[in-house]
Amino acid sequence: MANIGYARCSTLAQDLTAQRQALAALGVPRDRIYLDKGLTGTSRARPGLDQALAAVREGDTLTVTKLDRLARSVQDALDILSHLSQRGGIVAFVYRVQRELQVQEALQRKFKEDAAAAGREATDADLLEEARKIQLDPMG
Repeated sequence: MANIGYARCSTLAQDLTAQRQALAALGVPRDRIYLDKGLTGTSRARPGLDQALAAVREGDTLTVTKLDRLARSVQDALDILSHLSQRGGIVAFVYRVQRELQVQEALQRKFKEDAAAAGREATDADLLEEARKIQLDPMG
């Protein structure tokens, strides 16, 4: 059973990094992530999606970060799900995982900022202590 990923962005200016990271975090191998860039969901001509669907075999999972990355409408989603079901595949939507990664990154940034601030405070406290030891008035 393989895990196959699909990522799409609507314009060439957009970046697929967040979707790729979310898919990789779910164990989708890099060489099993199919991409469409600069193709809107309204266009059914999406070569990356066609390749991803062709790669799905019985028991495989097609993983996408959000439903709107996969389908342009409810009917399109139903058609894709029907196609996968006939082939014995399933679809996993992983918005929650992508959001958790974003939260984790924000917490890591906050931790680094807090650690840097604590280091500055410790340095200031150390300087004040040293000034007291040699009987200097640090305030003036």
